[in-house]
Amino acid sequence: PTFLVASASIDFASIAANTCAINTFTFAGAVVGDAVIGGWPAAMSTGIIPRILISATNTVQIQLCNVTAGAIDPPAVVYGATIVRSF
Repeated sequence: PTFLVASASIDFASIAANTCAINTFTFAGAVVGDAVIGGWPAAMSTGIIPRILISATNTVQIQLCNVTAGAIDPPAVVYGATIVRSF
């Protein structure tokens, strides 16, 4: 298998209660339809549910959803992404 790995430091703005925020970073070689695994930071804020996908060629999209009743301002942290290809 082939492994592609990328990461980026992202500072999300404050996320209002029961809403989501999206940020992207460059991932050279990523293609829409690739299966991607998120490398979530240990410092993930309580009440945040993360999601990751390849949104465009060479672009990873990180979505953080705040499922609490109050706003959350996540710290700037490094988010990772890994693609595994079997060809």
